[in-house]
Amino acid sequence: YLIPFSFILGVSILLDLIHLFDPILGIQNGSFTSLIIIFVLTVIVSILNKKSLFNKFEDPLVRSNYIVLFLTVLIIGLLTSLVCDKWAMLDFKFHLSQVNNFLRTNKYPVGIPEFPTLLIPYHYGFDLLCSLISNIFGISTILTFKITIISFAIITFLSGFAISFYIVSRLNEKSLLPGDAFTNSFIGALLFYFSGNFLWLDAIVRFICKIYPVQNDWSFFKTFCAIGLNGGIANDFSSAGVFFASLSIGIGLSLLLIFLFMQFVEKDKFCLKYYLAIFIVSLSLFYCAGWILYVFSLS
Repeated sequence: YLIPFSFILGVSILLDLIHLFDPILGIQNGSFTSLIIIFVLTVIVSILNKKSLFNKFEDPLVRSNYIVLFLTVLIIGLLTSLVCDKWAMLDFKFHLSQVNNFLRTNKYPVGIPEFPTLLIPYHYGFDLLCSLISNIFGISTILTFKITIISFAIITFLSGFAISFYIVSRLNEKSLLPGDAFTNSFIGALLFYFSGNFLWLDAIVRFICKIYPVQNDWSFFKTFCAIGLNGGIANDFSSAGVFFASLSIGIGLSLLLIFLFMQFVEKDKFCLKYYLAIFIVSLSLFYCAGWILYVFSLS
């Protein structure tokens, strides 16, 4: 169940590498160099066959649990795909132009004309990641955006479940929380994914009354997905977070960082691999729009 964290750690390392090599080698060469290094590191780790950060945990889930998770992420992926075309309502055009500019010029940006006084370096994580995917697979920027959005929507939910199950399992071991660990964690992941609010109630009202942004030909599920992007109850922007690609990357990185912090606290002795992992993830988090979540992780 911790596999999503392994995926996020790989993305974290990749983000760090492309931000290191792209300014030096250019977008295309930097992307290929980063992927080669990732592959070489994976082969070395496999050959050494040493314990990783997560393989000491025995898998407590059964096949039926994985079936439930698979069906859930399948639904999330399908629902998210229904609203990918709604991204023009935020800063979709800006990021689309950035990625197309990266692919056309093959140059790492030194600044953004739209933010000439920006003191903090702009977060190019999502844009560079999409540029890498477009370069490798030769697909359009629009399709790359959709793949990235859907993928990280799924990873966000699975990461929320992973950290929920990790915490709930330890509470159950100490008899501090009654009930089945999987059920409690699954409910917790759903509440986390949808920001723990009454967004579903807002969707029902909007769907029945055809309140903006609902259209006459929309299904309830499309309404449910879209209102998270357009506001939801009390214009809670956090309800849109799970449908916002850059922020979704940041959410996954933040959850991994929290997990690493918990592991670090539980250790009775100095452990270099946790220091290194925390540094890698912390660095990559600042390359995404969710960098501000680092403050929450530290608190």
